[in-house]
Amino acid sequence: MASNKLIFVVTTEGNIAKAKALGIHVLKIKLASCVSYREVISNYWWENDLETSNEIQILFKTRKEKLNEILKVIALKHSYKLPELCYWEVSASAEYKNWVDEIINL
Repeated sequence: MASNKLIFVVTTEGNIAKAKALGIHVLKIKLASCVSYREVISNYWWENDLETSNEIQILFKTRKEKLNEILKVIALKHSYKLPELCYWEVSASAEYKNWVDEIINL
């Protein structure tokens, strides 16, 4: 039986234009099948100061085999000096997993 596992990768960008540019780039080179955007308010430590920022959270849906490549591309194209790069494995329906496979063409 084939695995129905996918990888979700999350990062944030400073505004919707930067987020969409990053998301569209990753989609065009077929490292993700879908990208979702959400407005968030983030609190975090940066250079010894407690910061608050309005950001756009970006969620990429991809295959496990593409994880290292997508992380490299996001880091290279990201506008932040130290971008958030978090990821985890998720279970998906067989139909959705098949669609992701078709899009990414692995």
